Amino acid sequence: MAMKELSFTFEGAKYTLSFTRKTVQQMEQLGFSSDMVTSQPARGIQMLFRGAFLANHRFVKDDLKDRIFDSIKNKQELIQNLLIMYLEPINAMLEESEDDEKNVE
Repeated sequence: MAMKELSFTFEGAKYTLSFTRKTVQQMEQLGFSSDMVTSQPARGIQMLFRGAFLANHRFVKDDLKDRIFDSIKNKQELIQNLLIMYLEPINAMLEESEDDEKNVE
């Protein structure tokens, strides 16, 4: 299943934000939970945005991520889209296999 991505250019560099099953697991190990976006927004929003860099831009420093976040317009829409993207790998794990040969009963 192809993951949704969010691409943009900042200061001449192109970035593609996305989540994979592995990066979701890494974020959980760091203490992130999707409900933090509403229950602890100051911490949750920052962790969600920074975590979106893990799949394709692992070595981008947090201060650059913060500068990028500060320059983005319509942050509410951004966070909604990132949350949907974050939940995609989780939902994919729960999907039923359509291949009868791979199904376990």
